[in-house]
Amino acid sequence: MISVRAAAVGCVLAVAGSAAAQNDLNVIKSVKVRNDGGLTVEIAGNKKPNFTTFTMPDPFRLVIDVAEATFEGVPEEIPVGGKLITVIKTAAYGSDTSAIARVLIGFTKEVDTDLQVEQGTVLVVKVRGTGSSPAVASAKPAPESTKPAAETAKPATAQQQTAATAPAATESPAAKEQAADNQAQARAAQDEAKRQKEAERQAALEEKKRKDEEARAAAEAEKQRKEQERQAALEEKKRKEEEAKAAAEAEKQRKEAERQAA
Repeated sequence: MISVRAAAVGCVLAVAGSAAAQNDLNVIKSVKVRNDGGLTVEIAGNKKPNFTTFTMPDPFRLVIDVAEATFEGVPEEIPVGGKLITVIKTAAYGSDTSAIARVLIGFTKEVDTDLQVEQGTVLVVKVRGTGSSPAVASAKPAPESTKPAAETAKPATAQQQTAATAPAATESPAAKEQAADNQAQARAAQDEAKRQKEAERQAALEEKKRKDEEARAAAEAEKQRKEQERQAALEEKKRKEEEAKAAAEAEKQRKEAERQAA
């Protein structure tokens, strides 16, 4: 009986924990490209997004991992075919509080992006420019008369070449994407194991509490039983004393009557 109750308590706690965690997730219901020339991607959820990002080359892609989030009604692949953005892919990992919603944005070339949160729950990805050229141009706004175009373009080209070739030399894009997926799945598995361990700990605490309450109830029942026995013994003793007293009084009256008769 105890094992069945413990299992039932564990199941109830697990279901309750899962439902509570599901209610706390950021539900992403829309991923789309805004009608602004294909320069902005909008990821709309119902909570403030908690996210991390990384990029992959050949072709250039931006990966956004939104923590404690899930998709609802969002397709796994959204073709775009724009001048900069080619496709958007989505994938979900883990469950409950370890859930991760991933959005991958493919580009035709290397670009600079800016991520902002609008209206509290909408994550906006804006394309600012191609490669690192805008940053170089804004940091060094020297006139063309003092710096030839070839000279200003050379550092940017070298930087772009380094960024594009260095990751590919050490690891292929497919391998890097697979490694990122494996890391996300490993984090999700760790979080799931942690949640399961916490549920088991809560179930053990509930079982201990139940046993303690049963022990207290049994002790109280035993105390009441002994008190009732003590009261019954007192009542029995009192009854016998009254009977003995009545018998003595009757004997006394009988002897007095015999004496009067004599």
